[in-house]
Amino acid sequence: MNYCPNCGTKITKNQDFCLGCGKALKNNYSLPNSNIETSDDLKIFYAIISLFFPIVGAIMYYLFKKTNLEIAKTCNMFSWLGFLIMFLLIFWWLPFIFVK
Repeated sequence: MNYCPNCGTKITKNQDFCLGCGKALKNNYSLPNSNIETSDDLKIFYAIISLFFPIVGAIMYYLFKKTNLEIAKTCNMFSWLGFLIMFLLIFWWLPFIFVK
């Protein structure tokens, strides 16, 4: 009978993971990469959507922040930029609208 090198729980020879601590007993396993490489076209698409529709960009940030951090950062940056541009345009045009 063998023992887990991490926690000392008894293990069998054909076990892949320790039942006590969950440690992988064979080194041929790897976790999937959560940061999938994305194309520049896809990042540009999300940047444009986030710039012109900042609320959608903020929602996409929260949707992508655990699966694709690169797209999430792009959405976040351009949605804040979109909010800033909209804020500046509204307050720049506001005095002209109410002037008689």
